[in-house]
Amino acid sequence: MDRGYLDGEWIGTLKTEYNINTLIPVPSNMEILKDAIGISSFKETKWKEYDKVIDKDKKVIKRSQVTWISQLSSWEECPISLNMILSKEEDIKENKTSYWGLVTPGNIEPTEGRLRYTLRSSIEERNKQLKHSWKFVSFYLS
Repeated sequence: MDRGYLDGEWIGTLKTEYNINTLIPVPSNMEILKDAIGISSFKETKWKEYDKVIDKDKKVIKRSQVTWISQLSSWEECPISLNMILSKEEDIKENKTSYWGLVTPGNIEPTEGRLRYTLRSSIEERNKQLKHSWKFVSFYLS
């Protein structure tokens, strides 16, 4: 599902009627992301390292971590509770931290969910190559 077409009702229908789990990034202005960030500030939150960048002096200069926030219900248009893989990106050198999240009605280990999401751009690029190189203009990826 494309973020441009985020539809909480549709996500609920996919889960309840067809038992389909989606994994969708949420825009930074959505309340569900803000709620997850707030929940993640509790000391009980367990972050898992996802990736890091080390400089020539063997110091970590960037770090990416993930955590699981369950049973979020602040997306009013979505009739079901959602879980979030919350990613925290730290630029240690610049002293900056940013967050982004992936929502799903299912259960998935946070590092696995984030890894699966990174496949999206490869899948989209291969679809584009297939359509244009082989002239499959009516081929749709849904």
